[in-house]
Amino acid sequence: MNAFDREQYLKQLRMYYSGDRESTEQFLEDMSDSLDCYLMEHPSASAIEIFAHFGHPRELMDNYEDALQKQYAKRKKYCFRIAAILICSLFVIAVGIFLVYGHRQLTEVNGHGEIKLETYTIDTTDAPKDPLSAPTSESFIHKTE
Repeated sequence: MNAFDREQYLKQLRMYYSGDRESTEQFLEDMSDSLDCYLMEHPSASAIEIFAHFGHPRELMDNYEDALQKQYAKRKKYCFRIAAILICSLFVIAVGIFLVYGHRQLTEVNGHGEIKLETYTIDTTDAPKDPLSAPTSESFIHKTE
């Protein structure tokens, strides 16, 4: 076909790649398709032209790994934002529940406790008699809550 060895290029890509098996296979499949398309458009392309268009396998893998790291950092930032929003939401809900519960407690007692005043008399006729005083009955006020 030409001086460019497609399989050798893909082997070099596999050698430089440091990812897991599934992503390696997907990447190599995509690169193989891209190489095939480029070679169909440029059938007399040399290895130098291929390296100029796609890059050296090591350079290509570095770019791919940089893209993966950026994607990972973006995903990590997104998860952090979601966690922060969740924590803030739970805090707002807790404060809301506290305020509603406090308001309900205040409205139930109307701001104070209920006070009942009762009067009753104590009969002192059964008590030991003082010779100087006559038997009397006394009134007392008793407060209950």
